[in-house]
Amino acid sequence: MHDMLAKLETLRNEHAYVAVVSLDISGAFDHVYHHEVLKELAVRKDPVYLIRIIEDYFKGRRVAVATANRTVDRGCPQGSVLGPILWNIVYDVVLQLLRLFGITVFAFADDTLLLIPAHKAIELQNKINEVMNLIVEEYTKLGLNLNYNKTEVMLFENFPKQMRNDPEWRIDTINIGGHVLEPQDKMKYLGIIFDVQLNFIKHIDYINAKIGKVIKKLSIVFRNTFGYGNAAQRIMIKGCINTVYLYASTIWSPALQYKATINSLRAAQRKVKHCVPGHTGTQDTL
Repeated sequence: MHDMLAKLETLRNEHAYVAVVSLDISGAFDHVYHHEVLKELAVRKDPVYLIRIIEDYFKGRRVAVATANRTVDRGCPQGSVLGPILWNIVYDVVLQLLRLFGITVFAFADDTLLLIPAHKAIELQNKINEVMNLIVEEYTKLGLNLNYNKTEVMLFENFPKQMRNDPEWRIDTINIGGHVLEPQDKMKYLGIIFDVQLNFIKHIDYINAKIGKVIKKLSIVFRNTFGYGNAAQRIMIKGCINTVYLYASTIWSPALQYKATINSLRAAQRKVKHCVPGHTGTQDTL
C-alpha cells in the first residue's frame, strides 16, 4: 500500500493526468481454466511430478444442483491451501504482460489496481483503451470476465485550474471497453477509502460509520446485567473496534492533521465508552 501511494505521488508530479483503475473480475477464483493453470506450470518448468499431482487434483471435480450435474473444468478451489497459490501462478501472466506494456500494476489476489499516467486527455483515453483491450484479451484466454459495472476509475489531475474547462483538458467520462465510466472522487481498495485529495477524510467517515454499527450490536449484547462482566466487555470492544481503527493506520494517519477528523474520532470514542454500562472513567479505549 505504501509503495502504491509513493508511486502514485511520483506519477502525479510528473504527469498532467493519472488514472487509477480498479478492476473487478466476476467470480475470479471460480472461472480460471484448469488447462491454463497446468500450461503455466509447464512454462515455469515446475517439476513434472508436481504438475501431474495438480492435474490429478483437478480431475473428477463435479458440481451438482437440483437440475444439473456436470464436470468442472475451471476454478481454483476456494478455501483450500493450494487455491490461492494456483491463482497467483496463472494471474502472474497478466501482471507481467502489463508491466512489459509499461503499466504500473498492484495486485492482491484478484484485487487489481492500475496506475495509468498521461500528459494529454486524448493520450490518457488511448492508453486506457489499449491497456483494457490487452487485459480483456488475456482474461478471455484464462476464462475470466471483467465486470464493467464494478470496475472503477479515479482521476488525478495536475494542471492549472483555469484549464479544466478547456475541452482539450477536461475529462468528464472515460471509455473502457465500450463502457462509459464517470471518474469517481473516491475508491475503496483493500479496505481503504482513497480520495482525489489523498487526505483520507472519507476513510475516517467510513470507519466511524462502521464502528457505529458495531457499537449498536455490542450494546444489545451488553444489556444483559447478568451476562458479560466489564472485563469481558472491554476485551470484546478491543477486539471488535480497535482492530478497525488500527487497520492500515499508517496509511490514513495524514487525516489526523485536520481538527474535524480528530473531533469525529473523539466523538466515536465517547460512544465506545458509553457502550459499557456503568463505565464513567476517562481512560482511552481506542
